[in-house]
Amino acid sequence: MVGNTGNNRSFTMDWINHSLIVSPHPSLNQNSAKIVYQFDIVINVSDLLDIEQDKKLTDRGIQSFWFPMGESFGFPLENIYGAMSVLWLAERDNKKVLLHCIAGRNRSVAVADCYYFLRTGEHRQDRGGNQLLQNIKDNQLPGIYRMELFLENCKKLFLNPNIADQAYVDWLKRESIYN
Repeated sequence: MVGNTGNNRSFTMDWINHSLIVSPHPSLNQNSAKIVYQFDIVINVSDLLDIEQDKKLTDRGIQSFWFPMGESFGFPLENIYGAMSVLWLAERDNKKVLLHCIAGRNRSVAVADCYYFLRTGEHRQDRGGNQLLQNIKDNQLPGIYRMELFLENCKKLFLNPNIADQAYVDWLKRESIYN
């Protein structure tokens, strides 16, 4: 189903469960490279960019994105927005995505949880925890009301990019965080 950006929950859940893989930072050694090379898109949300690995991915035609997020001073909403923009388009085009950070337990899972909320309006609880909620609790993200509003506004923007007059992140922050 190409072109899906609406509320088709079954497609969303199928895509999230089968085409969006969250993992630790991948290695491109002989054994794991075969797995990584099966993805259409690799999104790195760690604070480390391996330029050689990035080059190997792009040389194979795999789209590679880096939205750096540290774990010490809060997660930049701009980078969450960027990663979710790529996920939105990947879901629309039914692309297979590897989303990773260093350990694959916090930042990448938080972004996946943000995307899940954006698509379903619910907080994911199927893995025994939710890193979006945990990072709100740990003050790495704005409070739950502001964060949910930010994610709802991201979805509005993805569905209708003209509402922000081409200043996407500024509009999102103004509408979600500062009002």
